[in-house]
Amino acid sequence: MNQDTLKTQITPDREAIQLWLQQQPPHQRRDRRLWVKEFLAFVGKPLAVVTLADVRAFAQTLAARRIPPKQAQARLSVIKSLFAYWYRQGQLPVNIPLQHWPKVRVKGQSPSSSAILLGMLSDLGSTLRQRFGRKSRKPATRQKQAAFWGGVCLAGVALVIPAHLNSQAETTEEVTIPQPAPQIRRQRVANLKAAQVQAFLDTIAWAEGTAGPNAYRMQFTGSKFASFQDHPREIKCGSSYGSRLCSDAAGKYQFLSTTWDPLAKKIGASDFSPTNQDRAAIALLDEYGVLEDIEAGSFAYAVIQLIPVWPSLQDVGNGDRARAIARLEQVYQKKLRKHSFQQAAFQKNN
Repeated sequence: MNQDTLKTQITPDREAIQLWLQQQPPHQRRDRRLWVKEFLAFVGKPLAVVTLADVRAFAQTLAARRIPPKQAQARLSVIKSLFAYWYRQGQLPVNIPLQHWPKVRVKGQSPSSSAILLGMLSDLGSTLRQRFGRKSRKPATRQKQAAFWGGVCLAGVALVIPAHLNSQAETTEEVTIPQPAPQIRRQRVANLKAAQVQAFLDTIAWAEGTAGPNAYRMQFTGSKFASFQDHPREIKCGSSYGSRLCSDAAGKYQFLSTTWDPLAKKIGASDFSPTNQDRAAIALLDEYGVLEDIEAGSFAYAVIQLIPVWPSLQDVGNGDRARAIARLEQVYQKKLRKHSFQQAAFQKNN
């Protein structure tokens, strides 16, 4: 598809999404808009040419990012609702059979029929050992036990075979999502939002290779500057994949001086201190319109929008966007637990 065709379809897509949102419950519109925006940013194409393969890739990304199962299923259901609405309106070609829409299956959450049977057998075995552990004087005891166990085996076959046949007959694709680790108890909404932004900033630093105690003093190539009085404005050169690269990028977020100067003016920064570096990074997130998305948990969408600013966000996946998002999400969740815990401890002590 050429760029002109793509541009002509962007506006109708926006109008379509707005009309669909008007059919949604008012209190759910904000989250649903963000989830649709995240999906479209991931697939990078108009609604009319999205395929089942695109939906599968998005579902697999949710799994790799360890999105909580209920939330992952909710996101897929919202996207499905959008497509179903426009299929009924006759505005989209039916590229995706809705009956094959991916479902989320939580690994380890529901025991299988075979697991239930094994548990039953184990319990029955314990009962029989307790009851028949000693030698019985009745000659028919062994015959009764054999008949009993034969009945148990038949019951097991009756349980397992239908379950197996049902699983074979199921046509809906399932995406397995591991059980999430127990989540830290959430604090007030304002504190949670602050933790999400801090965790996102730390994730950027990890991608940029500046994570650590000297993050705010780092320069391009890994050297360190001495004073926070101003951006160091010192060109450093190094090699990457056989090419020579030079840059004056500095600080935790590797600001170029040409990026830093307008940001410093915007936030009223008089130095290059760690606090002002954080403030400038948040201002940059706001400029790119992703601050609300980060606070709402739309991680993948925010990452995709910020790749032009920090190309390392995609480089960590060796050019594979889905792999990069999955790796970044793991780092982000670890940082989020850390900041949430720190906030909880601070509230407890104050």
